[in-house]
Amino acid sequence: MRGILHIEGIDIQQIIQMFQSDYSNSNNPNAFGKAKPSGEDIMCCCPFHSESKPSFGVSTKEPYSYNCFTCGESGTVDDLARYVYGDSGLDMLGFLKRTTIEKSLKDRLVDVKSILSKESIQYVSDEEVLKLMKKRHAYIEGRGFTNRSLLTYEVGYDSVNSAITFPVRDLTGGCRFIVTRSINSKHFHIPNNAVKKDVLYGLYYLKNRGFREVFINEAPIDTISCYQSGLPAVAVLGKFLFKEQVRLLIRLGFNEVNLFYDNDKWGVDCTHKSYELLKDTPIKVNVVKYPKGNFKDANDLLRAGRMKDIEKVSYVKYLLSMKNLKGEHENGKNFR
Repeated sequence: MRGILHIEGIDIQQIIQMFQSDYSNSNNPNAFGKAKPSGEDIMCCCPFHSESKPSFGVSTKEPYSYNCFTCGESGTVDDLARYVYGDSGLDMLGFLKRTTIEKSLKDRLVDVKSILSKESIQYVSDEEVLKLMKKRHAYIEGRGFTNRSLLTYEVGYDSVNSAITFPVRDLTGGCRFIVTRSINSKHFHIPNNAVKKDVLYGLYYLKNRGFREVFINEAPIDTISCYQSGLPAVAVLGKFLFKEQVRLLIRLGFNEVNLFYDNDKWGVDCTHKSYELLKDTPIKVNVVKYPKGNFKDANDLLRAGRMKDIEKVSYVKYLLSMKNLKGEHENGKNFR
């Protein structure tokens, strides 16, 4: 199958400029920079390693391949699009839509759609997000959130399904899907067709703000509580951290994460699995150790005004602290 960027009339230099504009990595500020023609290639600074003199060449002819003459990275422009925008086909389609190089490119978007993967994303419109934001429920306001926090994270209310709504935006700013929390059952619901492995709740709001440290939670409410307490945070929206999500953190320049999952056996399992994904990356990994008390999650702890009691420990120290609580873990009790 041909890549979605394999379309006649592609202006590689303008695509590289677009990559440079959208790619963010504080450890490699020159990525895609200093682009200039060189024979049948466009030379620019490599996005895979830090450099000040361009050694990264991208062919201006099909199959639009690239090669770094310094670090040896190679592939196609399709691979670069996935590296910059994530694995989802629609991210790349959005990238093509923003390309105004030739009218023929716009005319052929139907052909592009036909070769997208089955996981193509249908973004939720901003109009729908705003419509839900116009409504509030006493439950969410009773959780201690300020109006500023609720507006920042665009929290709303779905009166038809009696659920609090949390829009999930990817790094392009598009709303991938809306997570809901039922007022009656208190359970979170993620749409069955949601593609979430390469998006982290709240990461969009941290983009380009200079943060190098981030707390990782399970659910949106915990992330908003962290924000309100001055802690930059994201949520995995479940019990698993995916490798694609780790790549996002590295790409945005985070060099330290604090695993701040729920204070129960599922949170412990999530901590172990997340550490396995993170341990071989450049990111320093800490685990938040809950203080004594019946705190179910980050929201409980922060609402109780116990932020000063948050203790970040290494994974090894975390394991040692858990050793004497093995019995409680097996019984599914909260950990302290």
